[in-house]
Amino acid sequence: AEFGVVMMLFVVGLELEPRMLWDMRHKLIGLGGLQVSLTTIVVMGIALAFDLQWTSALAIGLIFSLSSTAIVLQTFNEKGLNKTDGGRSSFSVLLFQDIAVIPM
Repeated sequence: AEFGVVMMLFVVGLELEPRMLWDMRHKLIGLGGLQVSLTTIVVMGIALAFDLQWTSALAIGLIFSLSSTAIVLQTFNEKGLNKTDGGRSSFSVLLFQDIAVIPM
């Protein structure tokens, strides 16, 4: 299963053109940053309501703010959603999440 995920991410990297990435920069930073930030804050607030330490709450919030790019892209490809506006917006959010994992 891990090999399949690695191969899927490799294929995604091959399909990603630098020009497309530059065109998506506003959605990537705006939508992606908003999704990760809001999800982290909401989940962190819920975790703090359960009397967890703020560091644990932050870790849980960051974990819940991410999703699996390989699974979502495979589903989009199967349903033909990757060429729609919603599909491209979702892809930019997924790409931001992949980049956001690096400093975590």
